[in-house]
Amino acid sequence: MEITNLSPIIYSNDAASIISLLEELGFERRHHNVIEGAGGVDTVDLVHPDGGFRVDVSQSVRELPRDSVIIRMNVRDFDAAYQTLLDHGYKNIKGDGVFIEDETSKEASMMSPTGALIAVTYHKRK
Repeated sequence: MEITNLSPIIYSNDAASIISLLEELGFERRHHNVIEGAGGVDTVDLVHPDGGFRVDVSQSVRELPRDSVIIRMNVRDFDAAYQTLLDHGYKNIKGDGVFIEDETSKEASMMSPTGALIAVTYHKRK
């Protein structure tokens, strides 16, 4: 299984303040995306020019008791990655076989038995 990126996603009720802090720390906006399949989640992808460190910051669509972090794992073979996580006890938090999918990507948020979260993501190629 080829992993093309592994980076954190921060979900927050106040994404703007986190983005502002990261920009003060030298991160630059790479792109901005509204994920309609996830209920309109507004996400900014930031990258640091020294070393290429990446982080996404998402404005939560529902009120959260506190910020949360999920690891985004971009892969070349979604089905293989999804099955590997299932084989290791992870469960799709939206239910078996339920994915966020649009014309550019397919994603499933998976939770381990101990609560770790991984968003397995495949970016469709044209």
